[in-house]
Amino acid sequence: MLNTLYSGNRLRVDFSKTPQQIEVPNLLQLQQSSYDKFLMLDAKDRSASGIETVFQSVFPIHDTQNRLTVEYIGSEVANPKYTVRECMERGLTYAVSLRMKTRLVLWDRDENTKEKLGVKDIKEQNIFVRDIPLMTDRTSFIINGVERVVVNQLHRSPGVIFKEEVSTTAGNKLIYTGQIIPDRGSWLYFEYDPKDILYMRINKRRKVPVTIMFRALGYSKQDILKLFYPIQTISIDDNKFIMDFNPSDFAARLSYDLIDTDGKVLILAGKRLSVKKAQKFIDDGLKSVEYPLETLLERYLAEPIIDPETGEILFDTMTHIDETKLKKMAEIGVSEFKIANDLAEGVDRSIINAFNADSDSLKLLKQTEEIEDENDLAAIRIYKVMRPGEPVTKEAAKIFVNQLFFDPERYDLTKVGRMKMNHKLGLNIPEYVTVLTHEDVINSVKYVIKVKNGQGHIDDRDHLGNRRIRSIGELLGNELHNGLIKMQKAIRDKLSTMSGPMAELMPHDLINSKMITSTIMEFFSGGQLSQFMDQTNPLSEVTHKRRLSALGEGGLVKERAGFEVRDVHATHYGRICPIETPEGQNIGLINTLATYSKVNEHGFIEAPYKRVDNGI
Repeated sequence: MLNTLYSGNRLRVDFSKTPQQIEVPNLLQLQQSSYDKFLMLDAKDRSASGIETVFQSVFPIHDTQNRLTVEYIGSEVANPKYTVRECMERGLTYAVSLRMKTRLVLWDRDENTKEKLGVKDIKEQNIFVRDIPLMTDRTSFIINGVERVVVNQLHRSPGVIFKEEVSTTAGNKLIYTGQIIPDRGSWLYFEYDPKDILYMRINKRRKVPVTIMFRALGYSKQDILKLFYPIQTISIDDNKFIMDFNPSDFAARLSYDLIDTDGKVLILAGKRLSVKKAQKFIDDGLKSVEYPLETLLERYLAEPIIDPETGEILFDTMTHIDETKLKKMAEIGVSEFKIANDLAEGVDRSIINAFNADSDSLKLLKQTEEIEDENDLAAIRIYKVMRPGEPVTKEAAKIFVNQLFFDPERYDLTKVGRMKMNHKLGLNIPEYVTVLTHEDVINSVKYVIKVKNGQGHIDDRDHLGNRRIRSIGELLGNELHNGLIKMQKAIRDKLSTMSGPMAELMPHDLINSKMITSTIMEFFSGGQLSQFMDQTNPLSEVTHKRRLSALGEGGLVKERAGFEVRDVHATHYGRICPIETPEGQNIGLINTLATYSKVNEHGFIEAPYKRVDNGI
């Protein structure tokens, strides 16, 4: 049976015997919808457009001396001057002019304290930014009379991933790592070394023990131990060490004999303490058990021991327990103390090892910097790793650490990164919080420990769930943001050198749009993802527009890309064509979307599926 349909005025005849199950989607919808969301030309309210979001992320710009503020009100996009045909004939760019409405607020201030007292004057002005290339109906761009296509970029999704790698230096031992990947900002790595010390690394700089990071964030040693270890209270009774019986304080296999307070051995070391046995002991009235001395001598104090007479700290948190210290405690009448239980299920000694690794370096810093507070010293340590050789104060170091991960101007996870972090770590942080939180860092470290202990899930970085598509709207938004950041820096530099009265100042005296112009034109004219459109035939044109590239800014470098990232992955099935890729250096780095695949709102590729029940 022939199926006939009309496409415009043309009759099309379908000779296929199998009926079409799924309708072929609009093959150019990805490019069209992405650019429409970026500009939103036809919408009355453009406040949700991508271009507005970019401007709002940079403005307002404040003067450091509280003299004035440059605010952003909104943007206007005019109609194109020439048609597509005229641009191609005259060698012009098919574009729309972009203007932004700005407001300059001059402040009255106290000349002594430099504090704002009130608004002195407000000036508003429309400023021409530049001509933004406009997408044609065929999803191409006309740049200087030449038709070009901006290829979609397939890049690593922001979020958090956990991996295991074989160490090249420690006899093929497995090394466990975690990475917090932002869309913009510093990468944060957590990694084990062959000695089971957990380290932190920022942007592949020199690693420091992970406890340095927590101290720089304001956590005390006591706080850190409570975050990562169950705390056990040990009572001293007639030269015996007694603790409450709590099944969660023990690993699956006991590391020491379980002995009750009468000296009776309940379970031998190395045997399992099952849930059933533990419940039977509780039902039989077991409340306390003996803590063996030889096991206690390997533990660390979770809280400081204070002399009851003088009030001074006798032994600080993280002090290693030995017989001399236990004897001293007994002499001054200490009846109980608390230890970090690193023998419980699901924990290891990595945080304790990190404390031991960082103590020597902090002692050395304490002598050179003459600062007693270890949290301040930890912030200085991170500053010195990131900016070696520069002089630093404790205030500057704290501000620097805060700006690295917790400042929206310098760090952005995006909504996608926040969604993935919440999903992976079981958090419930709102989607609009796109900077790191302390909760993110703590739970990431806990998950690395879980992975090392065989309880967490290792990620595959080549899985399409960990790679997403940046289309034209997002790519152009990133370029515009880079240009605006340069403009912001130029405004601040100009204000820092400006003195005298500012009553005659207008917004256009401060705002120079050359930075934005050069950034956007460089993207369209010379960027890796902006290419001459393949016009061999209509099919090659559509194929070119559906191409995916792992190269480009923020992507891979073909000289350094390994075999794994180029290879066909199981998740490509129904999403990316496994055959269509160029030979040579770019093999596996340039791909094409499958016909029926779609890209969702978060940029992840989805494939259609049909449910089959009992073969039907």
